[in-house]
Amino acid sequence: MSEIIHGGDVYRNKVNIDFSVSINPCGVPAKVKTALKDAIDSLEKYPDIRCEKLTKAAAKMLDVKEEQLVFGNGSSDLFMGIANAFKPSKVLIAAPSFYGYEYAFLPNAENIIYYFMKEEDDFGITDDFLNALTDDLDFVILANPNNPTGALIDDLLLIRILKTAKDKNIRVILDECFIEFTEGNHSLVKKIDEYPNLCIIRSFTKIFAIPGVRLGYLISSDLSFNEKVKKHLAEWNISAFGQAAGVACTECMDYVETSKNVIKEERDFLYDEFKRLDIKAYDSTCNFILIKDTRKLDEELLKREILLRNCSNFKGLDEGYYRIAVRTHEENRELVEALKNL
Repeated sequence: MSEIIHGGDVYRNKVNIDFSVSINPCGVPAKVKTALKDAIDSLEKYPDIRCEKLTKAAAKMLDVKEEQLVFGNGSSDLFMGIANAFKPSKVLIAAPSFYGYEYAFLPNAENIIYYFMKEEDDFGITDDFLNALTDDLDFVILANPNNPTGALIDDLLLIRILKTAKDKNIRVILDECFIEFTEGNHSLVKKIDEYPNLCIIRSFTKIFAIPGVRLGYLISSDLSFNEKVKKHLAEWNISAFGQAAGVACTECMDYVETSKNVIKEERDFLYDEFKRLDIKAYDSTCNFILIKDTRKLDEELLKREILLRNCSNFKGLDEGYYRIAVRTHEENRELVEALKNL
């Protein structure tokens, strides 16, 4: 039986509050719930194989061309599609980061190499990353903000990375699945025409709290790249429910702004409490926090039906690191009280 290497395993554990998955604590927007209910009437028809309504709505939301979008059954579907389409021989992955990158590329890559971020740099990308961009690389995979640290890459450094990669004919796959939770404008969507070597991966899952729907998308100005990826995705890979939910999500931008304010307030609350409890917490810009503690927090808290993400199976981390999702205030207070009573 394969090991479960992600959070969210509420099916094999008795869980009251799940802090292991980083989903918007504000819940599914009402408009999206309504769209999902209405989609029941589409059950007897195949979904639109071209996702036309969803493509038009997402292109308008992002201010990109429709042909620059490719949709997947979650972002993981797209990473797998890219890996199978290009079968790169050398891929650089920054670590620690989402295991899904390795899972997608390992079967095809003869040589995945890692850039290990250092704890003394708060597990962030620094200027020396540029030295890792060697001529023999096919792909570089980065997350902004990173998972599990929540750290953003410096805007100017990220542009330098893109320029260097472009000069060396390296494709940059940039995971922006948590970018909507960050303050300010750090997305590189506006740069896709300038950098055809850039492919951005994003998701409706996290910000709109619909992980059960599975809906992600990539944005790239290299249309031949997009077409090749499409050929390695299943036909009808976006269900009628996914398409309906996605269209509704594009109409919920006020919800996104409200959510960011709620999450910032609750993130600050958790930081203050972790400091009082003498728990090391790393700076995060989004809806989760990486902490370090010598106790077996996941085991102890699971006895209280609270699920954490043990990060010991992230490359570059070991025992004692945990990712804590920012939940509602009531849930966050319950976590703090449980930590106090350990």
